[in-house]
Amino acid sequence: MAKENEVNYIRRVIQVDGIEQGQFHEYLLKKPFSDNQCWLYLMDIGQILKLLPPKPARLLDLGVGSGWTSEIFARCGYTVVGIDICPDMIALSQERNKNANLGNVALEFHLLDFEKPFPFEPFDAAICYDALHHAEDEAVMVQRVYGALKPAGIFIMIEPGEGHSKADYSIQAMQKYGTTEKDMPYPHLEPLLKRAGFRQVSQHLRIGLLALLDLASKDNHDLQVREFTGLCWNTTKLGLSSLIIAQK
Repeated sequence: MAKENEVNYIRRVIQVDGIEQGQFHEYLLKKPFSDNQCWLYLMDIGQILKLLPPKPARLLDLGVGSGWTSEIFARCGYTVVGIDICPDMIALSQERNKNANLGNVALEFHLLDFEKPFPFEPFDAAICYDALHHAEDEAVMVQRVYGALKPAGIFIMIEPGEGHSKADYSIQAMQKYGTTEKDMPYPHLEPLLKRAGFRQVSQHLRIGLLALLDLASKDNHDLQVREFTGLCWNTTKLGLSSLIIAQK
């Protein structure tokens, strides 16, 4: 039932929340700029871009929603295939692509469950930004990604960590929309990735979660160091959200 709700997510939100369809579509088409978390989204994507192979590498973008991540990657010179399980999201992605007037940019979208086989040529890299925690069986999805990558290809993920499924906003989302919300900390994902065949798995700070203080003040300078150390500790010891890279 959860997967059915993922397929019908847009219609479900409109029905449950009583949002006007055009208003919700406009929000999704203007995302990330229409979202209050825009600053975090852009910091995350910047961090991912820094870690991607040189363009024009071929990228698989998983669980793209309305397609904004794929558009950014394509505008940066990558060849991008974006997939999502929700047909309405794919329709919006294609509308975004058309409205963006990207010309010869290599970007395409496909309706596909990322727990099913991928009918594409191999990719240099795959990205899953904040979507794996919606999977019914994340181990199957990870195996699919492994099979879709070229030798030495990389898989980059940013996912919520320990406690996500128990957070108030996640419980509310599950109750209202029937979606799947799981914890995806590194200690859970690392063995899944290794079992799938990835030979090297690494964990990195999600830089957007770091508080930025005024370094002109010595007190703040020292506090910034402690903040950074605390983020390192919380990421590794408490399993908070992080960026994970797996190499085939």
